[in-house]
Amino acid sequence: MRRYGFTTGLVDFGRDTTGDASRAASLEWLVTNGIGGYACGTVAGILTRRWHGMLVAATDPPAGRTMLLAKLDPTVVYRGTTYDLGNNRFKGGVVRAPGLPNLIRFHLEQLIPTWTWCIRDAIIEQRVFMRQGENTTFVHWHLVQGTSEVRLRLGALACLRPHNQLTRAGVPGPVVEQAERGARLTWRPHGAAGELFLQANGAVPTPGSLWWRDFELPVEASLGYDHLDNHFHAATLEMVLSPGASTVVTVSTKSQPVHDPDAVLEEERARCSELIARADANQAAPGIQHLVLAASQFVVERPIPAAGGRPATTGHSIIAGYPWFADWSRDTLISLPGLLLATGRAEIAESILRTLASFVRDGLLPNRFPSPGEELLDNAVDAPLLFINAVRRTWAVTKNDSLVRELAPTMLAIVDAYSKGTRHGIAMEARDGLIVATDPGVQLTWMDAKVGDRVVTPRMGKPVEINALWHAALLSLAEMASIRGGLPGVDAAKLTSLAAKVKASFGRFWSSQLNCLLDTIDGPNGDESLVRPNQLYAVSLGRDLVPPLQSKSIVERAMLQLWMPLGVRTLAPGSPGYEPSYGGPVERRDQAYHNGTAWPWLFGPLMHAHERVHQDHDAIADFLHPFVNHLREACLGQVSEVFDAEPPHRPGGCFAQAWSVGELLTLWRVCRT
Repeated sequence: MRRYGFTTGLVDFGRDTTGDASRAASLEWLVTNGIGGYACGTVAGILTRRWHGMLVAATDPPAGRTMLLAKLDPTVVYRGTTYDLGNNRFKGGVVRAPGLPNLIRFHLEQLIPTWTWCIRDAIIEQRVFMRQGENTTFVHWHLVQGTSEVRLRLGALACLRPHNQLTRAGVPGPVVEQAERGARLTWRPHGAAGELFLQANGAVPTPGSLWWRDFELPVEASLGYDHLDNHFHAATLEMVLSPGASTVVTVSTKSQPVHDPDAVLEEERARCSELIARADANQAAPGIQHLVLAASQFVVERPIPAAGGRPATTGHSIIAGYPWFADWSRDTLISLPGLLLATGRAEIAESILRTLASFVRDGLLPNRFPSPGEELLDNAVDAPLLFINAVRRTWAVTKNDSLVRELAPTMLAIVDAYSKGTRHGIAMEARDGLIVATDPGVQLTWMDAKVGDRVVTPRMGKPVEINALWHAALLSLAEMASIRGGLPGVDAAKLTSLAAKVKASFGRFWSSQLNCLLDTIDGPNGDESLVRPNQLYAVSLGRDLVPPLQSKSIVERAMLQLWMPLGVRTLAPGSPGYEPSYGGPVERRDQAYHNGTAWPWLFGPLMHAHERVHQDHDAIADFLHPFVNHLREACLGQVSEVFDAEPPHRPGGCFAQAWSVGELLTLWRVCRT
C-alpha cells in the first residue's frame, strides 16, 4: 500500500476548505458503476440533497435507481479516546460537525474521492469507488501511520426508496441479520430488490433500531422542494486497523467474497489509468485528464429488448446527467463524439449507435428513455438528424464500412419519414425542402422547458438548427454512400440535390436587420427574431450552409451577446423575457432555463464556428481555460449543466452533465490537430 505523501493534483483541498463546514458542504463528489448506479455526497459528509448516498443502486438499469444507503457515519477510537468523524445537518440549520477539525485534506485521486484525517499522531485515509457493472460501493480505509491500532466504527444509515424521493420516518425499517463478514439488511416486502449487504474482513456488526430524523437538505430547500429526510440507523460495523493496514467495506446488493483491500483499490486505479491512456492523454494537462475520467462516468450499459425475431441483448447508452437524469437520445448523440470518439472508445460509440437504431420508430427516436412506469416519449425533432451525423463522425474515425451498411436502413427510414412527414407535425415542405415541426403544447427541440401546460420557449415552425442539421444529415448520408460497394437504396445524387435545395432556401433565415440568423421562420406567429445560439449550428457543422461574411457576422454577434466565460447564453441580454439567473422554485428555473441561462455544451457549437471562421486553434485553448477552475467547484472533477448568465456565473442544474463534458473534450481534440 502506498504511504501518505505530498503529491497534489488539480482537485486537492486543505484545512482552509475542509475545516469550513459551509464550504466543504458545497463541494460534491461522484462515483458511478457503469450501469446507472452511483454514489455521491459532499466533502464535509453533510447531506445537502435527496440524491446523496453511499449506494444508489441501478435496480432497473440504467434508469431505475434506488437509494439503499445514505451514509456510513465514521467514529474511531484511538489510544482510549473516541473521535466522531461524522458530520450532519438537521432541521433548523443545526450543523453538528465534530469531524471537520480532524479532516486535514480532501482530494480526487483520479476518479477516487479521498479524505484524510489526522488524530493526534495517526493519519487515516478513506477512499470511495464502485465496481463497474455491479451495485457495489467500496469504502477503503487505510491507517497510514500511528503508534497504536485504531478501532473503526461505521454507522449505516439505510433507506429503501426511489432516489428522487424522501424517506418518511416510522415506515418499516430493514430486518438486520448477521451475515458472513458483516450484516444483511432486508426490507422483506421487496424480496431480492430489498437486500443490502455490509461486509468487511474482520467486521463485527451490531444491529441498530433508531430513526435519525429531520436531516435538513439545504439544496432541496433552495429549489422549493420538501427538504427534510430521515434515515434508519440499521447497524454499526466495527473493525480494527493496525498501523499501515487497510480494510475495505463493501456496500452491495449481493453478498461479496473476501477482497484484498489493496488489490481492489489498485484495480480501480489501473482502470482510471487505462482510460487516460486510451484517450492519449498521459501527457495532457490535469484538467483534461479529469475531463477524460469524467466522460467515463456517463457511459452505461442498456438492455435492448427482443424485437422482430432479434433476441434480447445488451448495448450502451449515455446518462444525460447526474444525479437525476436518465439517458436521453438527444443528449447521447451530442455527447458521443467528445465522450467516446475523443477518448479512444469508438467501439462503444458504435454500440450506442446500434442501440439507438433499435429504438427508431417512424423515423423518430425516444426523446428520453423512461424510468420504470413512465411513458416513452419521442418528441425530439433533432435526435434522428443528430443520429445520422453521429454515424458519419464515428465512421470518419473508425472507417468501419460495415457499421454504415448496418445502419443505412435506419438512416434511410429517418430521411424518408422526414421527407413524407411523421408524428408531431414533423415534415419537409416540398416548396423549399425545409423541415417544419409544429405540435401545439409539445416542445420538440432542445429548448424543452414547460411550466404546467405552457411551453416556455415555443419554437413551432422551422427552427434554424433543425434545418442546419437536416442539410448536414443529407450530405452525411450521401458521403457515406461512397463506401466500397455503395449503400443499397441510397441515391447520393438525389440526397445532394435535396441538400442544395435546402441550402438555397436557408437564406430565408438571414436577417439583414439583426445581421445574424432568425431563430425560427414560418411559425404560427410569423418569424422569431430573438437572438439565440441555435444559429451557430449553421456554421459549426462545416457544410458551407451560409456565406463566409454571414458566418463571420454570426460568430461576432454570438461572441458579443451570448458568450460568457463558462458557456453560451440562450438569449441575448436585453431581449424580452431575458432571465439573468437560474434558481429558486421550479417555475422560476424553467422560465430562465432557455431565456438567458448559459450552457457549457453550447460552447462546442460556438467554438467550432469560431474556429471555422478564424482558423485559430490557440483561441479555443484560451477559451477552455476557465473550465479548469470550475473542476474545483460544484461537483469536483465534473462540469455542471448550466450557469447564471451574469456574474458571478453561479453553476446550477445537474452537477455533472454529459454534453458539457463531451463538447469540451471535442474541442480539446480539435486543439491537438
